[in-house]
Amino acid sequence: MAGKFRNAVLLGLSLGVSMPATTVWAETFLKIEGVAGESVSLPLERFPGGSFTPVQLRQFKGQGISVLGDLIEADPALVGRIMGVSPQQARMTQRHLRDVTREKR
Repeated sequence: MAGKFRNAVLLGLSLGVSMPATTVWAETFLKIEGVAGESVSLPLERFPGGSFTPVQLRQFKGQGISVLGDLIEADPALVGRIMGVSPQQARMTQRHLRDVTREKR
């Protein structure tokens, strides 16, 4: 896991993201990585490792985002705002989630 975290931090740094924001994003990215092979109908509340805080879950739900497929298809600016990352980082996370889910949209 440490190697994955280091790689995520290096990726963030190469994109010009400051270290504190990169660290937060890298930790979030690594937490949601456990959804590989899951269905796009996986509820956000059931993401492995408690990926989202209760506040984030309420914010997603308020925007009509309740399952993995909704999160993948949502506006990256909205997802980034809720997750506390840049839209570019949110887009990268969405792309990763799209690539690792069992069902392609």
